[in-house]
Amino acid sequence: MTYYVFKKRKTIYLPIILVLAVAFSALSITLVELAIMQRKVSSINQKKISALGVAEAGVSYYLWHLAHNNTDYSDGNVAPATAPYGPYIHDYYNDTGELIGTYSLTITPPPNGSTVVTVESEGRLTGDTAKRKVKAVLGIPSFGQYSMISGSEMWFGENESTNGPVHSNVGIHMDGVNNGVVTSANATYVPTTQFGGNNHTKQNGVWGVGGPIEQWLFPVPAVDFQSISTDLQDIKTKATADGKVLPKSSFLGYFIQFQSDGTYKLAEVTSYSFANLTYGSLTSQPIPSNGVIYSEDNIWVEGTVKGKYTIVAAKLPSVASTNRDITITNNLIYTTKDGSDTLGLVAQRDVKVGPKTPDIFEINAAMLAQNGRVYRPCRWKDADPCWKANGNSQSDTYPIKNSITVYGSIGAFGYWNWSWVAGISGTIKSGYLNTIQTFDEHLYYGPPPYFPTTGKYALLSWREEITP
Repeated sequence: MTYYVFKKRKTIYLPIILVLAVAFSALSITLVELAIMQRKVSSINQKKISALGVAEAGVSYYLWHLAHNNTDYSDGNVAPATAPYGPYIHDYYNDTGELIGTYSLTITPPPNGSTVVTVESEGRLTGDTAKRKVKAVLGIPSFGQYSMISGSEMWFGENESTNGPVHSNVGIHMDGVNNGVVTSANATYVPTTQFGGNNHTKQNGVWGVGGPIEQWLFPVPAVDFQSISTDLQDIKTKATADGKVLPKSSFLGYFIQFQSDGTYKLAEVTSYSFANLTYGSLTSQPIPSNGVIYSEDNIWVEGTVKGKYTIVAAKLPSVASTNRDITITNNLIYTTKDGSDTLGLVAQRDVKVGPKTPDIFEINAAMLAQNGRVYRPCRWKDADPCWKANGNSQSDTYPIKNSITVYGSIGAFGYWNWSWVAGISGTIKSGYLNTIQTFDEHLYYGPPPYFPTTGKYALLSWREEITP
């Protein structure tokens, strides 16, 4: 039989336990320090987020301020001699009345003729060094924000397409392709036969076989064309101060011919028919300081535009019988299409195209007819009512033109059209065989000087500025 005898040995476990205890203690301390650090980082981040909120509150405040006084760019103070204005510092309290911090506002007023204001707001927390700064661009949208806008019905055929935002205060029959949002002020309406309806069947605010329908929105708020009257009075004031005012002429109105050097020539129109335009001697004119030409009589215009101009034809107060027109007599084009050249044509009644335009015709402008239409008057023989209504004889001949290209925007209280068709056949009898409409996206942020606006100040863009 075998016996095993166990002997007592010196233990080796104590050192191991001590080492583990030390390591565990070190790890615990590290974890505690990490937790404290994370808490500090979280606290710092939270303070930064809070400072950003204070800065954003400053932008919201000034948006509210401009809604109540849209020409005050110095926060109720006397405007300094040079921009930017400020800083203007305000305390910021939370909902319970606790002082959270302050925001400091620096404001850059609009450039000449614009409504775009730049607001820089730096937010700081009370008793802390955390700060954040945001830079916001605020502006009142103009009628130039739309590629096409109408106070009447609109109809786009299957061979037509739109580029940019399109809006109607009544409704839109969209059978073509829309490359941009299409909106109507009505949820439903009854389209007339002139616009593809039958005078009794109700349709959606935007309807048809076109699309994409995901860009159709209705109802949306209507656009107030009558508010333009206030803009016209303001534009006249601006023209009196730093622009050009043309009084009632001795004859029919004025002919303006833009020059590629940024100037323009002027003459009085002595006679006009759909077949002919005559005017006196052209005289060179200095460039208006603010780019505004206000005429109390009708205007005929053509040429090459360099710079930023707005032409208004209006007699105030507005009376239907004395409302003024603008007629485009030949190509009206920019020297560049990068936003540095803009032209606004604002007529109290109609913006029209004359008969002697080229076969391939181009207009670069933001056109707006407050009470009338943007169109080419109907001219074809065939004993058509529109022909007779315009006093034409059967011997008159105005050939159909090849194409019209518009780079800019179209706004009309009534309808707009460049071509006239014969009944349901769709055969073009007068106007242009091809129409090309391209929206000038520069008009959204940089419309022509003092171009009529729609609505109130809104946030156009926002970004955070890096602070040291």
